[in-house]
Amino acid sequence: MLILEGENTHIIRHMASGIFTTVKLEPFFQQFLRVQFEQADGEVFKFPKGHNLNSRLNLVLTREPFNFNGHHYGEYEFKVGLYYASDFDIRQKNYVSPRQARSFAGYVRDFHNMLFHEFYARRFKLLGHKETVYLWMETYDFDESSYERLEREARRYRRKNINRKYYERTKLINVKSSPVQEAVCPV
Repeated sequence: MLILEGENTHIIRHMASGIFTTVKLEPFFQQFLRVQFEQADGEVFKFPKGHNLNSRLNLVLTREPFNFNGHHYGEYEFKVGLYYASDFDIRQKNYVSPRQARSFAGYVRDFHNMLFHEFYARRFKLLGHKETVYLWMETYDFDESSYERLEREARRYRRKNINRKYYERTKLINVKSSPVQEAVCPV
């Protein structure tokens, strides 16, 4: 539905284009994205319109180099569908360099960790460490090989929070015992 006349010209930027780009992404994160956004394997992946990762992907798109003859990432190859954008032409800017693909993979990793930390924090006290990690694996259809990675990330998250709470508590104790308490806490 391409409308070029009248007041409905804004519709063009909200449509899927049929153009896709290829990025290098670990199979672990590919599986996470497919389950998170409910998309089947083997198809070109499409982020929801207006999602932060879709905006990040648009930031790393550039023109294809002159002597470019395709990416060959093997099982790390992840095809992402692009939407028409109002600020640039995706028919010309639909290439992601290997360096920018690493940057985008970092954004995906951060998105995964954010959701995993939120999930872990809500369920850790009820279920415990191991059961919470296995529940996350079951939710996202991860196999046993991903357990060590998730378990390490959960330990890192717990250690970071325990240290943060400890330093906040000691900072509060130091402020209360300070001789200049009137200047710090005018009560």
